[in-house]
Parts: sequence; structure tokens; C-alpha cells
Amino acid sequence: MSHPWLQVRQLLLDPAVNREFKRIHKALEDKTEEAKRLHEELQGTHFSHESKQGRMLVAKCRTLAVRQACLAACLQDVSLLLMHLYMLQPV
Repeated sequence: MSHPWLQVRQLLLDPAVNREFKRIHKALEDKTEEAKRLHEELQGTHFSHESKQGRMLVAKCRTLAVRQACLAACLQDVSLLLMHLYMLQPV
């Protein structure tokens, strides 16, 4: 009976087994790289209020909230004005 390492060596010398081994090894490397990329992408979706991007995002949200409040107030004023003009029209 031959030693296990000799059996492994003989298997790797077989061209079909060697190709399959290389294909599986390449697939493992690809999946590992994809998992790493997805992990980095996931980490990029989180931000800290202390980071520059976090501060910029919070500031932009505040600016948009102020604009939204101003637009809502203007819309309410226009609605009241239209209602008043409608009531002033002769029947």
C-alpha cells in the first residue's frame, strides 16, 4: 500500500483531476474576492455623525427639512389666498 502523499501526488498528476482542482480553487478565490467586495460595500453604507460624509449628509438633511417647511408654509398661504378669492367672487 502506498503512502497517502503519493496517492495525492498521483491524483494531481492526472490532467483531469488537476484541471478540476484548479477550477475549484479559482472558483473559491472568486467567491472569496466577491465576499470581500460585498463586505466592503456593506461597510460603506454605514456612516458616523463624526465623519465628514456623515456631517455633510446630516447638514443636507437639515437644509432640506427647512426648505420643506418653507414650501409647506407657502403652499398653505397660497391655499388660504385662493380660498379667500373664491369666497369673494359674486355668485
